[in-house]
Amino acid sequence: MNDTIKKLQYEQLNKDFEFISTTVLYQFALIEELLENGWQETTYEQLILNEDKIDALETTLLEKIPSLLMLFAPRAAELRKTIAYQEIILELEHIGDFLMDIAEHLKKTDLKSSDYTGFKSTLKKILAQLKKTVNTAIFSFFRDDKMQAYQTIEKEHNIEILSREITENLVTAFLEIPLTGQDLLNIINLNTITYSLEKIRQDAISIAKSTIFVTEGIDIKHQRPTG
Repeated sequence: MNDTIKKLQYEQLNKDFEFISTTVLYQFALIEELLENGWQETTYEQLILNEDKIDALETTLLEKIPSLLMLFAPRAAELRKTIAYQEIILELEHIGDFLMDIAEHLKKTDLKSSDYTGFKSTLKKILAQLKKTVNTAIFSFFRDDKMQAYQTIEKEHNIEILSREITENLVTAFLEIPLTGQDLLNIINLNTITYSLEKIRQDAISIAKSTIFVTEGIDIKHQRPTG
């Protein structure tokens, strides 16, 4: 009887985790829509609605997980998986927060001018790669696939390079151009958006590292991969 209850509880945890993961990935698509088509209030309202769902489910799950640990005394492998659930839920909530922060800054940013074409293109590339990285990291956890997790960590350097490209170009691109107040605001917001994207990259890598913790029992979250 106890094993049956335990199985049902973990199945529900898995379903809730899948829902919060899917919702966060949907947030990426909405941010891409704002970047591609310009500010849309309906898209922003959907972002807020999704963020509320993420926050509510995060609270529920973080309350549920300690109860599972106390009630069922999971074995070593189950214990690592349960701890990883808790950590990844926090990472996903962080990603959701940073995506909302990006939306807030896009609201105040005007990228219609040709001066921002390159920056807009690079942001699109970063968002697309980040969404893929987060998705792959999550699937590596679902499947206990450590090889996929390691590959995710190795490929993240491409995102870091693109982010650095925006930061460096913001310093040089407008040196010879008289700046309006909107230009100054754009530059500040682009720099802040890039910072948020970098934080999302770090959270995505932490998710992949959680898979390695589950499958190998090794905590590499505070190590930077070599090679």
